[in-house]
Amino acid sequence: MKLIKISLLIVMIKPVLGVWLSYEEAVLNSPFEIASLGWTISVPNEDAYVYRGKGDNWKSWYKVSLPSMDTTLFLDSTAFALNGDDLYVSSLSFAKSGDKLLVKTDSRKIWRHSNSGTYF
Repeated sequence: MKLIKISLLIVMIKPVLGVWLSYEEAVLNSPFEIASLGWTISVPNEDAYVYRGKGDNWKSWYKVSLPSMDTTLFLDSTAFALNGDDLYVSSLSFAKSGDKLLVKTDSRKIWRHSNSGTYF
């Protein structure tokens, strides 16, 4: 009897607390904004990751230390200039030891999923 009263109370209160959304309303035409960091790259031998800035800072890369959530500038946009031309960095890859960094710029699509680029 007690279980029936509790379930009846939940059924009656549920419509008051919120609105049921259909699949189309919740996923396709969602009223919610999805937060994302974008591409993140984990730093070897550290509890940290690197991500690209957003907005006006999209050319800069930032390092976030996970335990303290401290954000520091990892690579400034001025580091990506060659012969006076700004380079667009497509991706970064760390060596397993974490002491070297492979930078891919000027990525071009060749065929389907294949691409080429300039590596530094």
